[in-house]
Amino acid sequence: MGLVGRLLTLAHELRELLQKHNADVSLEQIVGKQQGFEEYMLDPLKLTVALAPTSSSFPEVERIFARHRISWDKKMLTHGGTRHKSIGGHLFFLILAGIGRDHTERLKVALNDCQKYIGWQNDQCDIVRYTDDQIVVLPRDAHSSSGQQIPIQQAGGHVACQMVVPYPPGIPTILPGVVIDPEEAKRIELLAKGSAISVHGLTEIDGQLCVRVLTDAEFNSLKNAVPSSQLARSDDEDKENLSG
Repeated sequence: MGLVGRLLTLAHELRELLQKHNADVSLEQIVGKQQGFEEYMLDPLKLTVALAPTSSSFPEVERIFARHRISWDKKMLTHGGTRHKSIGGHLFFLILAGIGRDHTERLKVALNDCQKYIGWQNDQCDIVRYTDDQIVVLPRDAHSSSGQQIPIQQAGGHVACQMVVPYPPGIPTILPGVVIDPEEAKRIELLAKGSAISVHGLTEIDGQLCVRVLTDAEFNSLKNAVPSSQLARSDDEDKENLSG
């Protein structure tokens, strides 16, 4: 088995364990059951683990990981070739080339010991509640639009054309095609004005931090657009009909 096949096997085994504990974050939980995302897929070498929504989950998982000699840092966890980023109530695992079965087996034991502190506690996860009805335009369509620059504090309710990424940890909190949450816009503004965190994706115009969003005309044009994947299939069908 080659390198990629070995890594995919290790990632698949970890995902099966997370699914057993109802802790795996799937694509449907991220985007909901909305139209236009049928051909999207998550990177199989990336796994997101849901922590149980209790105040003790984070410190207990930290304690258990430390017991299994999995290092923990507020910004980044490192264990062998694996990196673990903390995303609020989630852990994000990257399965990199340096990972071996000894690493993933130790991680499996740790996750089993954490089963009281991981996993969704109800039928609807927090990610769906947060993003449902926010993803209104395909990301590639929003990103390729000209848009307009508006101050970040006024961006709530507008559809983003670009990612906005606070660093550290380097995880996007605003994505193209997504309706910007007003509270998130306020948080981004505060982070950008501080000195500890750099926010990528904002442009300073006349002393104001701005973000690129869709104009009303662009949004009205795109919201009812047929996904380009469907257009491609229609073109193929037309060609077949002509050749027949």
